[in-house]
Amino acid sequence: MKKIISTLALAAVLAPSANATVARIKALGNNEIDSEGSYYIQDNRNIFLNVANIHDYANSVILEFGKNGKVLTGDSSSNTTVDADTNPKAQGGFLKKHGNFVYGVYVGNESKTSTLLRVLSTSQAAVVAGASTNSSSSAGHLLNTSDNQVDLFFGWEAAGLKWGSNFLYTKSEDKESAQKEEDKAMAARFGVKAKNWDAHLNLSLASSAKETVTFTGSLAGLGSFEHEFDGKLGVHVGGAYHMGQNTFWAYYKTFKWDQKDGFNYTTGGTTLDAASSGSSARGKQGTSEGSFNTIQVGWGNTMTNGDGTLYTSVYFEKKDIEIKLAKTAEVGLTYVPVVLGYESKATDWLTLRGSIIHNLYGKKDNKNYDSINAVVAQLAAAEFGSQGKGSITNSTDVRAGASLNFGNLDIDGLIGATNNGSTISENGNLRLDQLLYRVGMTYKF
Repeated sequence: MKKIISTLALAAVLAPSANATVARIKALGNNEIDSEGSYYIQDNRNIFLNVANIHDYANSVILEFGKNGKVLTGDSSSNTTVDADTNPKAQGGFLKKHGNFVYGVYVGNESKTSTLLRVLSTSQAAVVAGASTNSSSSAGHLLNTSDNQVDLFFGWEAAGLKWGSNFLYTKSEDKESAQKEEDKAMAARFGVKAKNWDAHLNLSLASSAKETVTFTGSLAGLGSFEHEFDGKLGVHVGGAYHMGQNTFWAYYKTFKWDQKDGFNYTTGGTTLDAASSGSSARGKQGTSEGSFNTIQVGWGNTMTNGDGTLYTSVYFEKKDIEIKLAKTAEVGLTYVPVVLGYESKATDWLTLRGSIIHNLYGKKDNKNYDSINAVVAQLAAAEFGSQGKGSITNSTDVRAGASLNFGNLDIDGLIGATNNGSTISENGNLRLDQLLYRVGMTYKF
């Protein structure tokens, strides 16, 4: 993958601008876990929301700078990583127009949602096994996250409509180590765009991860076992209607999975508890069923005045996640955020942007974090709020970003990173010794 990314970067530099990257949509208030794009802001990330958008970004190279991503706390093998603003994954690709057709290749756009589901499906016994190996209460054998992802794009125009399709495939494995890890996924996207409306259907066709865990040290007597994530069919269907400056949209996303834990907590629970208090209460041998469902309905407005554009949106979202372990763990969120974003040309070579996000309404109903593994319990609290029923707290978020514009070449980034990896929204400091982070580049040829 590194060789492919390098080749794409060279192509961008040598080729004689689309202003769009993950940094841009985040700076304008996009809050989606996978940064899939927007229904009302024009941005090349929209190709991962509705693949028919490839027609609007044809003849371009897209690069997102980074490396391997952030290693999640709790992984002893450093194979469980997630894309993070201060430690992003490298990704990029190109789109090319030929007559009425558009085709392209994009690599490295691994899903953060898939990562979180694999961590959720990790056996609590595997977490304890890793902690024992690394003499750390937070280190574990987490299921591998997706790697080496390739997206293939193809679109066409017919009867006044723009059509798009995409096929995604990823696979990685390590059969030599004692852990014997493997991960794979496959998905397809379909989309169509008319003058005033667009629609999409995105399908997760296969997604799985498996690992063999061997206890060592003081727990060596517990032997080995397997744990596994087995994704079922996932559906993301949605669309938008455009009326002048206004856009109305709605989508529904659902996914189901099984997670399998081969550890026998009945015979090994006492020893396991001695190594990590409460571990057997979190574990369940056998197959457990999980699901998540998201509904979103929203309105957005784009108003341009001179060199500046004001983006306004408000939407309703309901998110429910459930996993049936010894006790059923649940995440239930209902919220109505309002987002105000603005960007403007400061000079011929500089564009500045920023946004503020605030929940007009936000309620959570999260249950039984003590039944999921200890690592994901911490992640769930950070991502979805603490356990319990009540208001979603600290919902106000302020972001800033900039683009350096050089003809057909744009370099985007977020503003506000400090040396310790914090962001401007966390500590209120603007550090000019690290001007931009989450850097991306687009080139229009």
